[in-house]
Amino acid sequence: MAAMAEAGVFRLRAAVVGSVAFQSYPGMLGCNVPASLSRTGDLDIGQFRSIALAVEDRIDGDLESVLKKVDKRFEGIPNPIDGRQTLRYALRVGGDERFSVDVLSPMRGPDTSRVGSLPALRGDGVASP
Repeated sequence: MAAMAEAGVFRLRAAVVGSVAFQSYPGMLGCNVPASLSRTGDLDIGQFRSIALAVEDRIDGDLESVLKKVDKRFEGIPNPIDGRQTLRYALRVGGDERFSVDVLSPMRGPDTSRVGSLPALRGDGVASP
């Protein structure tokens, strides 16, 4: 997350969502959660496509190059339907995926494509309900 923050991902209104974001709730609620429930093998970031277009700015480089600064083994995983799009990035050791970063974009209406370009992040995001 630090590398993405330095590249401007969060300045451009992307947000951490999913299980990593949920890990902040116990502290805000004043309760303890077993560590086994806090472990995750991925990081989900999300950005509204309308924001990605409206900010009229972009991160330096692309997400894959940002993640490779953390670990050179990160690689973009092509969308199985359209190999020109990358929706996730995985750190693989041998044949095992150790960690992944998934890029999401909220689904907006029934006519929304399942995959959309997020120009501020220099990449694509899969629509999620």
